[in-house]
Amino acid sequence: MKSVLIIWFSVLNVTLNAQTESKSNKILFKGYTFEQTNYSESNCVFAKTRKDTMKEFINSYDTVCSHVEFSDLTVSGPNSEVADAINSKMKSMSLTFGEESYNSPQLFCSGIADSYAKDAFIELEVGIYFRDTFNRFCNIEYSSIEDAGGAHRNYYFRNLIFDTKDGTEVQVESILNDSNLSALRKLLYKKFIKSYNLGALLIDVNKPEEFPLPEFISINSDGIRFTYNTYEIMPYCYGMPEFNFSFREIYPYLTPWFKQFVAAPPKAAVKKTKQKVNSSKRR
Repeated sequence: MKSVLIIWFSVLNVTLNAQTESKSNKILFKGYTFEQTNYSESNCVFAKTRKDTMKEFINSYDTVCSHVEFSDLTVSGPNSEVADAINSKMKSMSLTFGEESYNSPQLFCSGIADSYAKDAFIELEVGIYFRDTFNRFCNIEYSSIEDAGGAHRNYYFRNLIFDTKDGTEVQVESILNDSNLSALRKLLYKKFIKSYNLGALLIDVNKPEEFPLPEFISINSDGIRFTYNTYEIMPYCYGMPEFNFSFREIYPYLTPWFKQFVAAPPKAAVKKTKQKVNSSKRR
């Protein structure tokens, strides 16, 4: 009976010391409302005890509380079928971290914060976020940042592109032309060399046309961004390398379908380039 009371009191103590918070904001795009709701939970019940017993290891940390944040995103608007299609896909992304993140975001946060509180600590920020837009397309990003007292934080992200016309996910192959990928790889290779050096790669690349393409891309009003996850092509110290291309640079590598949304490079610029070539031949 005594042990039961101790367990019950410990659970009650955790509950009383947990700090719960939720905030939301709304983003309007193409007649749809994307509501971003942020939930957070902290548990500092065992922080002082742990800090006292692990002084040498924990001195570099400002806190040893467990803190978890989850950001949920839902869409509503004039066409319920479009909204439902996007919501369904976003839910499947969130379920990577557990059913509780949709059934009860606060339970998801408190469950992780409380489970780590006694024997360790964790800083976890995970969620789905409304990011860049272009024309009728929007980028939805799923990302997580985790620090559990190891050598460094762990980062992960994935990006999905949605067409608000019908709610479908736009695949990379619908944007980038498969028949021209070798040339695009060379272009990425040049961008990489300009910013880094071959010695920074974790993988062997014998030819520029073999340079790897990232799993995810994103689009915005300026062009297309290629982003690699940590360890995907480079060591952790380089973070998540990004390479940005303006629509003018990337235009030859786009599919005919996607080109309809992008203004073609000015013909005058093309004509001027040809004139330079002809002039050099006459010399």
